Amino acid sequence: MKKLLLIFFLLPLSTFAQKDTSFWFAAPEIVEFLSANPHDKPLYFRLTSFGNAANVTISIPANPVFTPVTASLAANSSATIDLSNWDDLIENDIANAVANKGILIRSTSDITAYYEVKSTCNCNPELFALKGKSAIGNEFIIASQKEWPIDTVRFPTARSAFNILATENNTTINITPSQALIGRPAGIPFTITLQRGQTFSNQGLYRNGPSLLNGSIITSDKPISVTASEDLLMSDGPCADLAGDQLIPTSIWGDEFVVIRGALTNKDKAVVTAMTNGTAIYIDGNTTPAATINRGQSYEFNFTAPT
Repeated sequence: MKKLLLIFFLLPLSTFAQKDTSFWFAAPEIVEFLSANPHDKPLYFRLTSFGNAANVTISIPANPVFTPVTASLAANSSATIDLSNWDDLIENDIANAVANKGILIRSTSDITAYYEVKSTCNCNPELFALKGKSAIGNEFIIASQKEWPIDTVRFPTARSAFNILATENNTTINITPSQALIGRPAGIPFTITLQRGQTFSNQGLYRNGPSLLNGSIITSDKPISVTASEDLLMSDGPCADLAGDQLIPTSIWGDEFVVIRGALTNKDKAVVTAMTNGTAIYIDGNTTPAATINRGQSYEFNFTAPT
């Protein structure tokens, strides 16, 4: 059975975090737009404990200037950590560049962790579900919808992006972009080296739907994590919203998924991405494949309105 990945797009996008004691995360750059009513602030970590109390430490291992933040959670409780004052230290705002911005969350007991772009105007919010050990691996394929463009009229700096984070020193990473990146042509592999806690970010050069980063492949000789984002996607009408996620490596992709439609829009979308060539996609028990796709390719479909 061939393995594949399914992602579910809706506005807003909902995902679920992984219970764990250690989380690596690379935060994307988000358009500010209006400093008095910003699209990219506040920035929060939302932490939740379970049956045991948890002492949590948030650090930036590659940046000694950052003083680690600690929080103590009672059993079965939640805490919010406001990161807004440190946005320059955590957001990967320079494309095609290495930075010392990787975030490490450690806890003495199992917790879940979300990174939330709250957005003061409530017009560009998103939750990034941190997945703990399930987000660490050696091969990632970026999956993305290819229909909706990024709003380039009102937000000329908004882009699709990926952010790579190394968890060990001397990590060699190979990147094959499916589309042109800033400073990197499409289809031409390139290699970078990162130390523990360092990040590498790049952004799509073009911003219409077919030019987003679907099918870009990232491999490494040591464990890494990858965050993907598409800032201010425009689906219907005048609204545009951030979409993003912390990716899972291909080693834990699967071959059967149940997707439940949301109730906010008629443009809820599922995207299925293949890890290997000749992957047949079957929907709702049909014996005839809806599509057969190759490695890095995707098949997407819109959900119909509820009846």
